[in-house]
Amino acid sequence: MSFVKVAGVISVMLIMGSNVFAKADSANVVQGEKQTVKENSLLFFMNPNGRPCQIQDEILQSAKATIDSLVNVQYIKTTISQDQAKFYKYGIRSIPLLIVIDKSGKEIKRFTPGIHEQEQLIADLKKL
Repeated sequence: MSFVKVAGVISVMLIMGSNVFAKADSANVVQGEKQTVKENSLLFFMNPNGRPCQIQDEILQSAKATIDSLVNVQYIKTTISQDQAKFYKYGIRSIPLLIVIDKSGKEIKRFTPGIHEQEQLIADLKKL
């Protein structure tokens, strides 16, 4: 008898859970319509444990609103095995490194490896 009760509770949770996901998906669609689609993405190749990468991340976070209005920011980390393919694809040998790509993945601008100051980074992104 207890198995039936547990199975019933799981079924209810699954049904309720799918409704929650449906509501979340419809909310994302509405939000997506309000936002403008950005043409370019800023790839941030980093090692989360390395101090230079942490400093560059702090700079990106401090200017998050401005940078997010210009490009989509994607973090590509040495600690995530799925990200290794992107390191090879773009020939990354030094980090931190920032690359701007278009929708098709074509490289538009490659910044020199190292830390880039907020003002110069924003100025360069606005030129694209």
